Amino acid sequence: GLTFGAASAPTLKGLLVEATKVVPYTNQDISVYDHWVSKVADKSKGPRIGNLGGGSDHLGFYAHLGIPSLGAGMRGPTLYHSAYDNFHWYKTFADPEFQSGPTVAKVFGIMSLRLANGDLLPLDIGRYGTDLRTHIRTAEKAIQAYASDYKFNGLLKSVDRLAASAERYEKALKSKIASGKI
Repeated sequence: GLTFGAASAPTLKGLLVEATKVVPYTNQDISVYDHWVSKVADKSKGPRIGNLGGGSDHLGFYAHLGIPSLGAGMRGPTLYHSAYDNFHWYKTFADPEFQSGPTVAKVFGIMSLRLANGDLLPLDIGRYGTDLRTHIRTAEKAIQAYASDYKFNGLLKSVDRLAASAERYEKALKSKIASGKI
């Protein structure tokens, strides 16, 4: 397929978005980001980036070791994959012009270069609080379908403390960078 999509740890979402802004979309005068965001209703929120689940190769790194992970690629109105995938299938049904692979490779290449060459890792620490709050509110609503008075108040207070701590970190980091101490 030729539609870019991704799921990521909160800390890598900003890096992913910025990388897609500089990679050209397949055979068009727009970026991968512009094509990606054109698929969402509320463009002011940017593209939808999913959250990593528990059933893929990243699980050992992300869930057990805490290493920020990401899964991204092109998808579309073709089959996911099967035991019958081969070169003929790919050329006929998936990507006849062989555009999606190089495009995704460019996005990952930009991300890799920025991670490898930055004086500081370009990780968005502050995004954890935002994403956690969203997940907890979603879980709370699902539970309230069965127990209407159930609340995650204690957990939400902990997330607020985490978000405040991340905000202080981001502010201190920006201050150190501005002063030339980093």
